[in-house]
Amino acid sequence: MSLTRAKIFIVGLGRTGTQSLCTALSILGYNKILHYPNDPILASYQAQVMADTPVVASYMELHMMYPDAKFICTIREKSSWLKSWQKLDQFVRKAGGGRLQPTLAFWRNQVYGTDLFDDTVWSMVYDEHLNNLKKHFKNSDNFLLIDIISGEGWQKLCPFLSLPIPKQTFPNTDKTKV
Repeated sequence: MSLTRAKIFIVGLGRTGTQSLCTALSILGYNKILHYPNDPILASYQAQVMADTPVVASYMELHMMYPDAKFICTIREKSSWLKSWQKLDQFVRKAGGGRLQPTLAFWRNQVYGTDLFDDTVWSMVYDEHLNNLKKHFKNSDNFLLIDIISGEGWQKLCPFLSLPIPKQTFPNTDKTKV
């Protein structure tokens, strides 16, 4: 079933529950979901929901293109977020022979200013990104902050989307507690 609803852009940084939120939105009936689109502007013409680093880098342009869209920022306790990123970065680099795939490197540079994980730099970017979003969406009814990792879920998401709360448990697609 295809539903005509406002587009949703998930503008939380990676490792903050973006994949779990995409799964939750699928449960709610959204069916054109792109997690990590290579070209978020082009993909926005087809997708109902988009998430992750390319969307984070493009949220201002997407907001200008879709002023009635919903923007959801997933957040997470910062030290846990940094540990999770460090673990993922080590895994991805090991799998890639010490290098990142070019698209990943490009989008990391767009958001973090570097493709190398550095907890000091990434911590600063986390804070700046959250502050910039709060300023950009100040007084907006189309912006939601949600901490899925600490247990926020249907009770916060569904009223924001004007949808009923499903009976099933809110999804957690990454059970890694780092």
